[in-house]
Formats: sequence, C-alpha cells, structure tokens
Amino acid sequence: MSWALTAGNAIVLIYAAATWIFVGPPIEMLLTHFFYMSGINLLGMMVCYSLELMSRRDFMLNRLLTIERNKTRQLNDRLEQRVEERTEELRVSEETFKGFFNQGNIGMAITSLDKGWLIINEKLCSMFGYSRTELAKMTWTEMTYPDDLEPDLVEFRKLISGETDGYEREMRFIRKDNSLIFTHMTVSCLRREDRSIDKILATFQDISHQKQAEKEKETLEEQLRQAQKLESIGRLAGGVAHDYNNISSIIIGYAEWHWKGHTGSAAYQDLEEILTAARRSTDITRQLLAFARKQTIAPKNA
Repeated sequence: MSWALTAGNAIVLIYAAATWIFVGPPIEMLLTHFFYMSGINLLGMMVCYSLELMSRRDFMLNRLLTIERNKTRQLNDRLEQRVEERTEELRVSEETFKGFFNQGNIGMAITSLDKGWLIINEKLCSMFGYSRTELAKMTWTEMTYPDDLEPDLVEFRKLISGETDGYEREMRFIRKDNSLIFTHMTVSCLRREDRSIDKILATFQDISHQKQAEKEKETLEEQLRQAQKLESIGRLAGGVAHDYNNISSIIIGYAEWHWKGHTGSAAYQDLEEILTAARRSTDITRQLLAFARKQTIAPKNA
C-alpha cells in the first residue's frame, strides 16, 4: 500500500505544480485543491487497494482450491488404483481358491452348524455318489455309518463349545449305492469376532483302498502266522513220525518172528492182530511224514 500512496501523492504534487505554473491560481485555492485532491486520491487508493486485496484473496483462494482439488484428484486416483489392485488380488485369490476347491483331489465342503451341506466340490459328489442338489437336502449325519456317529458327535460338540477349533478322525460313510466308504475327515471352523462360528469347513480324503490294503495285509500276516504254526507242527510231526516208525519197526519185526514160529498155536491169532495194528501204524507214520513234507495224503479206511 505504501508504494501506491507515494505514487498517488507524487501525481497530486505534479498536478498541483503544473497548475500553479501554467494557471497561477491563488495559493489558498491551490492548497485547498491540493488537500482535496490528496484526500480524494487517498480514498480512491484505499478503495483500489481494497478491491485489489479482495481480488488477490479470491485469486489465492482459487489457487489454493485448485491445488487442493489437484491433491484430492491425485489421492482419488491413487485410491482408485489401489482399489482396482486389491479387487484384482481378491479376484485372483477367489479364482485360485475356487480352482483348488473344485479341482482338488479330496472332497471339500462348507457346512452349516447342523452339518448341512452348503457349498460342495465335485470330488465330494463323486466320492459319495450324490449330486449337489441331492446333498444340499442332506446332512453328513444322515450319511454317517452308525458306529461312527457318537465319536464324531463328541468331537463336534467340543468344536461348537469353543474347546477346539477343529478335529480330524477316520469316518465311514454310506454312499448312495449303500456301499461303505472309508474317509479321513478334517473339520475346522470360521469364527466371528465374538468367537461364534460362522461356517464350518470339512475335507474328506478317500482311504478305502488304504483300508483294503491294510485288511489284505492283516489277512496275509494271519496266513503267515498259520503257515508258521503249520511248519512248527510239521516239524514236530516229522520228529514224532520218525520215532514212531522206529518203534513200529521193532514191534513188527518181533511180531513177525513170533508169528511165523507159532503157526497153528493159540497165540497165532493174537500175533496176527498185533501185526495188522502195527502195519496200520506204519500207514499213519507215512501220513505224518507226508504232512511234514507239506504233502496231502488221504487217510486210509480201516
């Protein structure tokens, strides 16, 4: 404002000097005119300065507003870009989850608190032999093998009460064709902030082939134990047969010697019975030896 006031006063002075030089008015009139013009000039400059100040203020406000708008636009652009990036990340994550969920090699399902099927993958449908529509009307309790109901219920109650956040166990289910399927079931839950359960995630791995292999292994082990027992019995039978054969040979030898020497006597018939029994015992000995050598010999009739 000072420079504007100085310039205005200088103009008034120049005007007054030019008037006095060229016109030559009385000094009193010149002074009066000078003070009048100075006042008018001061008032005009104050008005001009006020207008300029208002103009500058509006200019600065508009400039600040433009700067803030640019900042806001930049922030909005960044925010929109970040939202787009997060949306894309969520889309990729969702597609990845759906890929694993639908194309996995184990049955997966999201269920309700009453074990109703809510979201089911294709593998689970093929495992149990039901369609998604059919499973949506059922619960896994309805499909559980009766002997496995109570143990599963005990674990499920612990999950609902908050004692555990999940459990796993072997479970048998009845398929649509009434055949039995063995599974390794894993159950976990999604909880809200207040620890209440929102959804339950259950996975089912078919272990029927593994169970069948274990059963076959047990059968083979039992057969091996029986074979080992039979081998032990065979060794025992072989030893007994040899000892018994030695004794029978002695009996037959002495009986034949006495039998030939007592032809026509009263002891002849008795000696013949002894020989017959001894020869039968020889047949038994041969059968024992055959058993020891793992040969099947049909027993002879008397």
